[in-house]
Amino acid sequence: MEESYKSESSGDQLADTPKKKDVQEACTMIAEPLLKNLSIQGETPYGQGVVAHSLLAGRDTERTAAAVALPFLYRNTKLRKKMLLDYSGLKTLVDVIKNMSKKDEEVVTMAIEALCHLARDVIATDDAVSFVSRQQGSLSPSTSPLRKKFKPDYASGTERDESMPRKDQCFYKDLQDRTDILLRVENHRTVAVNRQLLSDKSSVFAAMLSGSYVESTQNDISIDEVSYHALLFLVHYLYDCDEKNCPTMLQLLNSSHRQSQDLELEILACADRFMLPGLLAAVQNVVIERHLNFDSVVDLYNYCHLHHCNTLQRECLQFILCKEATSLSTRLLCFQQICQSKNNEVILNEIFSLIETLVKSIQ
Repeated sequence: MEESYKSESSGDQLADTPKKKDVQEACTMIAEPLLKNLSIQGETPYGQGVVAHSLLAGRDTERTAAAVALPFLYRNTKLRKKMLLDYSGLKTLVDVIKNMSKKDEEVVTMAIEALCHLARDVIATDDAVSFVSRQQGSLSPSTSPLRKKFKPDYASGTERDESMPRKDQCFYKDLQDRTDILLRVENHRTVAVNRQLLSDKSSVFAAMLSGSYVESTQNDISIDEVSYHALLFLVHYLYDCDEKNCPTMLQLLNSSHRQSQDLELEILACADRFMLPGLLAAVQNVVIERHLNFDSVVDLYNYCHLHHCNTLQRECLQFILCKEATSLSTRLLCFQQICQSKNNEVILNEIFSLIETLVKSIQ
């Protein structure tokens, strides 16, 4: 059995062949009527008693088998909720994954697939839950409603029409003659800015530059743990530049894939640090569009957990649970990465909490 499973799970190259699709279709035709009959039997008083006994008083193998079967067996949502929550079926599934190093790989894979099947089912059932809107990530004012507009006292003294930004328009460049302080990063590169503008756009900058901190009296201010490119992007954002029209922002975002991802993640951290919720929300959408995949999702989750990116953190969880994988081994590898992660307990507890909340919410 184990040898047969490993051959199947490792045969990714056969996943899309006509022969394999024919086998899958044949298995589905056999399995669906069988599962329907088992489901009917499982919902009888006798069937409920057998499953409940296995979950509450059975041996470890019986308890695991019953928990794995629950998401497929019970189509009645009230019964399924009872078995998953009252009789600890959901907890058993998560415990199998938490202790995967001590379990047979085939058992762990089945537990993972059962958990993911349950997640897809309850998320589809709960109308209140949906994935983050997949709009193309935009950092412009239209997707950042919390951004304030420029004030004329530190700009040109006249109102400007921002409804139709012109191509190659950079408001930071237009207002460079209004700068009065320098922001300096670790490699001693500097970005010139207007003190009042930054104070108006960010409460953190306001406290730093206008409050009782030593920086309020300085004209050359060090910004620690921020790269030059991230700071430059942040300043252009605060100056209301649009990444679709500002040449500097365009150049930064259109760097190589790896450099672009690193920059966008650093901008996420800056948005959290300087309390810019509009920028945080916009960059999260960009990261989701460009970089969320099975290879990156665990690292992204850990980064989001560190920098309070709650929307992207939730999206990572739903991706792990609901995204169709090319093979069983792909999702198994993802959960192995979770269990080897420094935040493994946090992620698995979040998964448990997410599914538990959704199951409870279904009437």
